[in-house]
Amino acid sequence: MFKNVFTSTALYSLASILPAIIGFLLLPVYLNILSVEQYGIYALINSFSAILGVVMGLKLESAYRVYYFDYSYEIEREKYFQTLFTSILVISSIISILIMVFGESIFDVAFGTGVNFFPYGLLSVVNIFIGSMNILYAIDCQNRENRKEYLWYSLTASAITICLQYIGIVLLGFGILSFFVALLVTGCVQLIYIVYKGKFKIRKIDNSMLRTSLKYTLPLIPFLFLLTAEQQLDRFFLKKYHTLELLGIYALLLTTGGIFSTIINSLDNAVRPRLFTSLKNKESEHNITYYQVIYVGVALLVVLSVMTLAFILPYWINNPKYFTLIKSIPLFGMSIIPLVYVRYFALLFSYKKDSANLTLISFLKLLVLVPVFYLLVPSYGIDGILLSLFIANVVNTSVFYWLIKHKHKLNVRPTYDLMINFGFCAALFIYWTQF
Repeated sequence: MFKNVFTSTALYSLASILPAIIGFLLLPVYLNILSVEQYGIYALINSFSAILGVVMGLKLESAYRVYYFDYSYEIEREKYFQTLFTSILVISSIISILIMVFGESIFDVAFGTGVNFFPYGLLSVVNIFIGSMNILYAIDCQNRENRKEYLWYSLTASAITICLQYIGIVLLGFGILSFFVALLVTGCVQLIYIVYKGKFKIRKIDNSMLRTSLKYTLPLIPFLFLLTAEQQLDRFFLKKYHTLELLGIYALLLTTGGIFSTIINSLDNAVRPRLFTSLKNKESEHNITYYQVIYVGVALLVVLSVMTLAFILPYWINNPKYFTLIKSIPLFGMSIIPLVYVRYFALLFSYKKDSANLTLISFLKLLVLVPVFYLLVPSYGIDGILLSLFIANVVNTSVFYWLIKHKHKLNVRPTYDLMINFGFCAALFIYWTQF
């Protein structure tokens, strides 16, 4: 059982981390061509894309992750898949048109001067629109544990994207526009492939299936919006109180953090089917607890790895402007350790379909994060961002832990497991004070 979890994690990670490694190797090339300010603009557009992705398609693909396992027969699963695809296509089309109409005004309010909706924002809208449909096929591969197909599908898309980005930035000199055009071409190729395989077909929507899905996803959207907002809020505060150059420097740290997120997403995808099946079959709490041991153990190794990468990156790029990041690495590690537990606890909440409390938890975290950002970011810049994230993540972990133990009555590892890792955080903080 646990061997299969590691196998799935390795395969899903390969599909995600291999492109990230290639991107990491190309980063010095790109950042010696792109200015620090351009990289800052790229980070802001990515924030816009992340927030837009929350509402695009009303996150109906999230329902497919959960309700797929409620259908035992293939004909029911196929009907559910086509119902969600048709619904996503219609809903995403409406949302995309609205964003295109009001995009310039949204950018003026959100980013102020220096960042325009056209062409970057427009391309982001189109990319998110296509991606909202394509991701349904990737989730279908994960749910069916069709690892080879998922691996081929993902790696091919990554290869196309990386090649086009390199051509656009290095050979043609199109700057950050190359990132968005490459994603557009890749998304179109993926969509054509899925249609060719006969997976995407516009069918009559089963209203019962759609209502069940929306009952799950609509309460989830405020949670995901709040979660995404707090994940992207750091960029807005740095832009507000500091310069695009400092934001560009911070974006390099975000690149390293993206590797952490990529592997943790793969870990989620590997653990989720077996964890949910164990919970559904009411297997022994001993087995379920071991999923947490595996999850946390792998995730903490990832934390140490990305911290090491964060130390290496400035030297790899060999741009003196990025050397200022070195002193922030301990705080970076400290800020993401509590996030490991948040991610695992969120999996358990997902199984319980407790989207209402997920929203409440995210709102509470945002209530903590915003005033701490206002307090620390103007004076401490990047370090203020990382300290704020640590404080908010600790609060988040504590609330999750209490609700899982006392509301959902699920077996999770005891408190000392958390305390050991918070002790590690304290050591990192002490180390940071020596700079």
